[in-house]
Order: sequence, then C-alpha cells, then structure tokens
Amino acid sequence: MITKFFQLCSIFLAIIILSACSSYPEKPIPSPDAKKSDRSVHTYTLAEKKLLYIIDQQNRFFERIKSKSRMSRSDALSIKSRIDSLWEEYLATFPTDTNALIINGKFLRATGDPDTAYKRFLEADKINPNIAVVKQQLANYEAEHGMPTDAYQNMKSAIALDGKIAIYYIQLADLLLVYREEFLIRKIFTQEKIDAEMIGAIEQASKLEPKNSKIQWKYARFFYDIGKPDWQKALAQWDNILQNFAPLNIDKQTALANKARVLIELNKDSQAEEILKQIDLKNLSPDIKKLMFIIESAKQKKLKK
Repeated sequence: MITKFFQLCSIFLAIIILSACSSYPEKPIPSPDAKKSDRSVHTYTLAEKKLLYIIDQQNRFFERIKSKSRMSRSDALSIKSRIDSLWEEYLATFPTDTNALIINGKFLRATGDPDTAYKRFLEADKINPNIAVVKQQLANYEAEHGMPTDAYQNMKSAIALDGKIAIYYIQLADLLLVYREEFLIRKIFTQEKIDAEMIGAIEQASKLEPKNSKIQWKYARFFYDIGKPDWQKALAQWDNILQNFAPLNIDKQTALANKARVLIELNKDSQAEEILKQIDLKNLSPDIKKLMFIIESAKQKKLKK
C-alpha cells in the first residue's frame, strides 16, 4: 500500500516534467506520400494506429491530472497500469521501434519509474546509437545515479549529434559543476580544462537562446563557479542583464549588486561603491554590507602600501 502511495505521488509530481514526455522525437509517425496517393488523409499502418492510440491515452491521463478534476488514487494507478499494459503489448510486437521506446521511456520517467525508463533508452541506443535525445536521457539518469563519466560521454555525444539544443549545454555545465571534485580527483580534467568547458557550455547555451531570461541569468552567475573567470566577460553579461532581463526593481537591484561585485574583482572599487549606493532593497542589505566591507578592506590595504 505504501509503495502504491509513493507511486501515485510520483505521478502527480511528474507534472513538472510533462513537457519532456510530450516532446516526441522527430516524425514519430510517417507523413503521407503525395506521390503514392492523392488522398488528403493518410492511411496509417496498424503499428502507427496503436502508437497514436497509446500517445492519446497518455495525453488524456496527463491532462486529467493537470486539470483540477477529481481523480482518486485508485483511478490514477488503474489508468497508469492500463497504459503500461498497452506499452508492454506494443513493444512485445514491435521491439525495435526506437520512437516508441523513446516515448515510453519519457512516460516512465515522468511517472516515477526512472530505472525502467533507462532500460528503454538503452534499448533504443542499441538499435540506433545516433539519436541525440536518447544520449541526453541516458546522461540524465547517469548523472542522477552517480555515473558522472558515463553521463559526460553521453551528453557530449548528444551535443555532437545535435549542437543546436541549449538545454544540452546547460545540462553539461551543471554536470561538470556538480561532479567537479570527483572529475578532478580522478584526474579526468585539470582545473583549467573543466572550468573552460563549464563556462564554454553555458556561454554557448546563452548564444543559442539569446532572449531566454533564465539562461542569461544562469550564464551571468556561472562566472562565480569558475576558478579564474574572465571578469570582463562577466561584466558585459551583467550589463546585458540590466539592459534586457531586469524588468522588476528587485531584478535590477540584484543585477546591480552583482555588477558591483564584478567591478570589485576588476579593482574598480569606486565604480562599485557608486552602484551600491543605488541599492535600497532591505533583503539585499546583507550582501551590500559584505561588498562594502570588501571595498573598505581594499582601501585600507592600498593606504598601508
């Protein structure tokens, strides 16, 4: 009973990643061939019809959860069990359908069964080792389960297969950050190399989605996680944030505080001090005091010299 309860909780928590489950691989169902037929409606194969039906059942299930309609625990588990059965039947009949394996893997991951999902992605990868999203999904699982070297290789493969997806670069940067100490201890990377790859990955993501506010803020903050950051680049990025991605006063003042911090790193204390005077939000006052202390300490050092 407890197991079922947690399984249900996983189903409802999975709503936060439904977008991943609904983002099917390219062309899961073939398009009609105009040369073969003048009919406007495509005649689907039996496999296509079955797959479309399962996808429809998944979508209905998730939409029902997303809506505020009442659904009991037993109903949720019963519907999921039925969809799982549909998948088992389909994959027993069409075991080499990589699109189906990917869709089912995402469904399993979204509904709280990452281990079985991982097996599905491994099956898809064995059939076709050149699918970027499969490499990404394998890397996600491996990163979450303490396999950083495997995760790194698969994420790099995903990028090599499709280098225009910003999330791949973000996940690579986060992977390197989380497992940085382990990579360094095992001498897989030097400090300089891992820092360069981390900031390079997040910078590339920012270039791929220049209007994405979350990515731009993440890129700006990532400089603090680098051993020897390029503070001029960091300054330029905080200026970019201030100009384009700080619509609210709290955003603006937070960005100003960060710009002041970068200016301190560049030994431009007087400019930083002028910026800090513009910040009056109470929740930022502890950070401002720390920055002012750094400036005052620097001044004292200069006087002693």
